[in-house]
Amino acid sequence: MEEKNNKLLTILIIVFAIVIIAIAGILVYNGHNDGNKPSKESNSNTNVPKEPSSKELAIDDPIVVESIEKYNRTYITAKDYDNYGIDDMTEEDMIGTAVINMDDDNIAYCVAEVESLKKDVISYDTLNKKLSEYVYGKNITVDMIKKLELATYNDIPNQYLIYGYGVVLYDNGVKITGPCELAIDNVRSKVVKANIEGDNLYIYSKYAFGVLNEDDWDCVDYYMEPTHKTVVEHKISNKIEPNYDLYNTYKHTFKKINDVYYFQKRELVK
Repeated sequence: MEEKNNKLLTILIIVFAIVIIAIAGILVYNGHNDGNKPSKESNSNTNVPKEPSSKELAIDDPIVVESIEKYNRTYITAKDYDNYGIDDMTEEDMIGTAVINMDDDNIAYCVAEVESLKKDVISYDTLNKKLSEYVYGKNITVDMIKKLELATYNDIPNQYLIYGYGVVLYDNGVKITGPCELAIDNVRSKVVKANIEGDNLYIYSKYAFGVLNEDDWDCVDYYMEPTHKTVVEHKISNKIEPNYDLYNTYKHTFKKINDVYYFQKRELVK
């Protein structure tokens, strides 16, 4: 009887030992797998894209001032003035942007004869370098210039017209002629907000478009749209700023490329 009890006890001990070993093995295996699995918190951090940080800029920040000034001197003759982008820029716009922004030392103003055209020839590299200050990745060619209107009112040969200026073709480049009197720009604008998100710069501006008043040439009628349809303020002196609260707000998007902010698009936000 005692021998049977000893055998039973031995069997129970062996079974108990096997169970303990099995449980220990399962725990070790699960622990190893859990260590390789990312936590729920880790998963959420990995899968959720980071939003670009937004930074408000003062309206007189040099980045804002320089960018909006460059925009105002970039010529884009879009059909929809309220909403357009750099892709709407025509070949004429490219030539006009480069020509009108050339230094005055490179422009012969109010000339009508070849003899008075004393300025040096401007190379296409110089012309395109000026364009690259305002527009990224575009170039002017001689074939583009030859598509412009050819001037016929003076004795300067090979002179093509662009926005009141002339581009005179030479074998090694161009010369630029300018008008006798520069046009008065009666567009008034005011930056009201600016911020940066990632590589994008957003500038919000109010614009008042003006036309000289027929009854008083020292005054301007300011209107809300460039189509002259809605006059907002009547007969305001040229020396007085309009009430910008009355006018539409436009959002201008710039993109940072090679540490320079280039204009991308303009949108009416009212």
